[in-house]
Amino acid sequence: MSLTDFERSFKNPTNRIFKLDRMHFLLKELGNPQNETPAIHIAGTKGKGSTASMIESILNHSGYTTGLFTSPHLNKFTERIRISNQPISDNQFASLVDKIWPKLKSVESNTSLGSVTTFEMLTAMAFLHFKEMNVDFQIVEVGMGGRLDSTNVLNPITSVITRISLDHTETLGNTISAIAEEKAGIIKPNVPAIFAPQVADAEKVFTNKAKLLNAPLTSVKEKFSWKITDRNSLKQNFEINGELSSYSIETNLLGDHQVDNAATSIATAETLSKVGVLIKPTSIIHSFQQINLKGRFQFIESNKIKFILDGAHNPDSIRRLVRSFKKYFNPKKVILVFGCIHGHDYKKMLISLSKINPVVIISKSRHPKSIEPLDILKQFDSFHLDSLQPTVSDAIGKALTLATNEDIILVTGSFSIVGETLEKLEGIKPEIY
Repeated sequence: MSLTDFERSFKNPTNRIFKLDRMHFLLKELGNPQNETPAIHIAGTKGKGSTASMIESILNHSGYTTGLFTSPHLNKFTERIRISNQPISDNQFASLVDKIWPKLKSVESNTSLGSVTTFEMLTAMAFLHFKEMNVDFQIVEVGMGGRLDSTNVLNPITSVITRISLDHTETLGNTISAIAEEKAGIIKPNVPAIFAPQVADAEKVFTNKAKLLNAPLTSVKEKFSWKITDRNSLKQNFEINGELSSYSIETNLLGDHQVDNAATSIATAETLSKVGVLIKPTSIIHSFQQINLKGRFQFIESNKIKFILDGAHNPDSIRRLVRSFKKYFNPKKVILVFGCIHGHDYKKMLISLSKINPVVIISKSRHPKSIEPLDILKQFDSFHLDSLQPTVSDAIGKALTLATNEDIILVTGSFSIVGETLEKLEGIKPEIY
């Protein structure tokens, strides 16, 4: 935690300070472990974590051992590095730090490249662990952007870009086209690229970049079709027609956005099949029956009180959350527990959330960039405020006093708010730094 961590820092970095030279040097010191394992590289604004987990599940159910690197974590740092969907142990995590730390110091002392960041360290740890565990595939989620992200040292077998929207505008740009240009940086010459349904400006950027690099391109919106056939508060069913097969999917992942992500992950699986990776349609179907993602439109019950937990943290994600909520639920009352971190447009987020007429409890997580509840309150008056609560635990406790079994407690605004809610509801020991 002594390293520079932009996730937890109030400094809004610009792309000018990001370079891949330092990451290349560190990985060279480690023997370039990132090159030892076939990689699927995933960028995007929304859905990249879900899509990465879906791809991993498909490969697992096809008999392959996988390494998965994602961010952020909900409760423990070890969640970011997984082997066949199981987080690495505390001992494995500590061992990786021990192995890499001397190399990190070598970078700092022998070059003018500056200090290795927390995310660069974690990325190197993932690559080294996947090599040491001899996994069949590594599925690697970009941290932020793409072009200059520390994961963009990979030579992947396929590149995937999920839906683009405005986020991290201080770093990536304030237009869809500018952000798409950064995400398109993971597209490599002659390497198949898949992109999820996009707005026109983003689609144009990805299409042009793929043509420029002679990268075989799959537009999921053009090549696939899908429809939802059934849904309730516990699961949804949908049909996806791909290029190689059709799939009748049943999953506990709720929301229209997860159908988009599912189509993108299946498009990736079919692309892998075309280059010789053995993936049966039945394995794809079974993989969705088993997958479980926390904090992504997650429905849970605690003492007969219903909760929806969703880490949506930008206006577009919140709009999609509200649309999905209305389709799945019609509670007597919605109790909203909301908090977010600096750098996100919480005013627009709450304007969208006001459409479900919630009773609102504003709180803050332990994340150092959490916005004070009083500062959020000052920005708008478009909802029924119940209270300001100093901690997430207090906020959930208050929400439980207001809720009946006919109501729903909706927790959203950041992954840190959701993570601390899970601590409260599931008795998870907090990881305090």
